[in-house]
Amino acid sequence: MTSCSICRKLVEWRIFGQNELQNEPIGNLITRWIRMLHFGQSFGLAYKIFVSVLGLIITLLSVTGIYIWWKKHRARQRIEQLHSLLKESTA
Repeated sequence: MTSCSICRKLVEWRIFGQNELQNEPIGNLITRWIRMLHFGQSFGLAYKIFVSVLGLIITLLSVTGIYIWWKKHRARQRIEQLHSLLKESTA
C-alpha cells in the first residue's frame, strides 16, 4: 500500500465515511476536505468555537499592535519637536 493510498483511506474513512467517494481522485478528496475545514463542517461545534476565539485573538493583537505603534510614533514626534525647539532657542 503506497502512502497516497493510505492518505486516501484516512481521508475517506475519517472525514467522509467508509463507502462515500470510493472512486474519487485523491485531489478531489483533499479539496473537499479543505472546503469542509474552511467552512467549519469537519469537527463540529468545538472547532467552530476554537476558530472564532482564534479569530478574535488575532484581531485583538492586530488592534493593540497598531495602538502601541501609534503611541510610540506620537511620542517620537513630540521628542523631535522638543529637539527642534531647543536647537532654535540655543541658536
